[in-house]
Amino acid sequence: MLHTRAERVDPRWTALLVIDMQNDYIHPEGVAGRRGADLTTVREMVPRVQGLVGAARTAGVPVVYTRNWHSAVTDSEPWLERSRRSLLPGEARAGLAGTWGADWYGVEPAPGETVINKFRYDAFLGTNLEFVLRAAGIRTVVCCGTATNVCVESTARAAHMRDYYLVVADDCCAATDLALHRATLLNIQRHFGDLASLADFQGWWSGPQEDRRGFDRGAQSASPGAPPST
Repeated sequence: MLHTRAERVDPRWTALLVIDMQNDYIHPEGVAGRRGADLTTVREMVPRVQGLVGAARTAGVPVVYTRNWHSAVTDSEPWLERSRRSLLPGEARAGLAGTWGADWYGVEPAPGETVINKFRYDAFLGTNLEFVLRAAGIRTVVCCGTATNVCVESTARAAHMRDYYLVVADDCCAATDLALHRATLLNIQRHFGDLASLADFQGWWSGPQEDRRGFDRGAQSASPGAPPST
């Protein structure tokens, strides 16, 4: 059993999920910005995500990036109907595969780091994310990114339901609605996992460590590794 947060985020069995750090959700000219969303707290969160990614890389914690990557191949009528309700006349949807809006904002994968293209809020649904994590012997998932109450929450819940230890970096995720952001974090803490700050992770992951064994940093794949010692 991993009783403390420090034990749970040991680099030997932890992965960092960086969720949907994309232009459409953060850049003023992205879809959210053009709709008039208040991006203040989202943009303030970006340097903290950068710090968390840096701490993970220093400690040898594998960093996995997810991005919305929508196209006609995966669009269903119910999914499109949900999107239409929030679109302005003539406006394209957010996260369209291959567009500027779907490009990275603030952080992006280093050569060889894993990218998961996802088609719904939950990064596990219909992707190979779980195979990547299981093959690398991951026991704990740390989530950060945007939006707290949508894709971060959906992915965090899915991680818990798949029996991963879950820690959400509470000051490294954000939403345009601060009340929903706070309510989501409270719900996660009560029912699904733990919360921790950037400063917490920097303390736990400080100092150079050996790179994680068994984690092939090729995009969307991982080679099998030995199970972590406990």
